[in-house]
Amino acid sequence: MLALARAPLPPPQRVEPGASEQDPEHWWQAVVGVLAELSAGLDGYRPRALALDGTSASLLLADAEGRPLGPALMYDDSRARERLEAIDSVAPPEAPVHSASSSLAKLLHLLDACAPLPPGCRALHQAD
Repeated sequence: MLALARAPLPPPQRVEPGASEQDPEHWWQAVVGVLAELSAGLDGYRPRALALDGTSASLLLADAEGRPLGPALMYDDSRARERLEAIDSVAPPEAPVHSASSSLAKLLHLLDACAPLPPGCRALHQAD
């Protein structure tokens, strides 16, 4: 290992029952800080690749340029319970989408909550 850096994040906001949100700006500031710390500790070494990791099933809507359109729904956000019947009717039983905290359930929840969406809107999520 050549360098190691970490940045703390504030806990998710729990604005209503089942909600778990985080401001993606906190993520960006953490990434910028960690990269600055890492680059200062590499003593001239020039990495050729970088890997980032995140919590699976966290979901964020972004515009066509990648700017967040609102808070990220964290892995444990389970407000999309009302979407499960529709998901259950079309998804194979073995599919990992049969949970109110799945990325698909969260996306369906956000599509209703954020309509109309801007052209080029993207759903960004951390896959398993």
